[in-house]
Amino acid sequence: MHVLIQTMGSRGDVQPYIALGLGLVEAGHRVTINTSTRFEAWVRGYGFEFLPLKDDLLKLLDSNTGLIEDMGSPMSAIRTARRMLRETKPIQRALFWDGWAAAETVQPDLIVYHPKMSGAIHYAEKLEIPVVLGTPIAQFVPTSVFPSIGMPAGPAAFNRATYHLVLMISKRVLAPYAKEWRAAHGLAPQPRGIDPLHTASGDPVPVLHAISPQVVPEPPDWPDSASMTGYWFLDVPDWSPPDELAAFLDAGEPPVYVGFGSMSGRQPERLATLVVEALQRAGVRGLLAKGWGGLDPQGLPASIHVIDRAPHDALFPR
Repeated sequence: MHVLIQTMGSRGDVQPYIALGLGLVEAGHRVTINTSTRFEAWVRGYGFEFLPLKDDLLKLLDSNTGLIEDMGSPMSAIRTARRMLRETKPIQRALFWDGWAAAETVQPDLIVYHPKMSGAIHYAEKLEIPVVLGTPIAQFVPTSVFPSIGMPAGPAAFNRATYHLVLMISKRVLAPYAKEWRAAHGLAPQPRGIDPLHTASGDPVPVLHAISPQVVPEPPDWPDSASMTGYWFLDVPDWSPPDELAAFLDAGEPPVYVGFGSMSGRQPERLATLVVEALQRAGVRGLLAKGWGGLDPQGLPASIHVIDRAPHDALFPR
């Protein structure tokens, strides 16, 4: 079986799908990964066929480094969300069409897609193949046990309602792109009921949550179409720390690791200073990963070491 995996986002939105792809290959399937151009070398390094998506969404996120800080209150969160929706409109439309270009090229037997690649459900309908939503977060499948991620917790009915709100917003935001694409490709107008959980015919879409039930127990009120698979981890890489890092690790007590991945805020220098001060006040050694966020503290004491990045599963046992 030829499986097309479509995903978009930062490293955390790609690495689990590489792990999933390796599992599929081990099971005897052929896998093509369709994601941002910035990850091409990484994906190909694992032996996958690769088809690119434009990097525009990640570039937009890179240019909005203060996104989290802009959501400090309900009103500022609403303003920020509206601004981001305006800015992402052309990007979302392009993703719809570029994702289809990949699916049309591959002609897969199955599509597994990240929530950001919502066009996949329509591509699968056009190609008359099954589709699976693979997600690292509990965002769409309603449950009374806990709310959709990012929402406040409340009574059972409230928790369940948060998912319906997320589904409604998702459908409303994506409907114009889906309507345009479906019309251009000879598909009937989008039925009212179609969403990430249902095909146009109303059949449930299987949803695989890459979450460990040991961390978040699987809700008993989920439908049979939803399940938790456990985290999709890559095997520990064949990695050794560079000489300077190895010397730092061996020079004292195990350090505290601090990293913000691709998000460090609008003032990375200030954040780096706060981290250094916190480590010193706590009296611990520190390992600070700059990541994409641009953290770059100056004049560090010997108790703190800075790296660009390192594989967590190989580093953390140290």
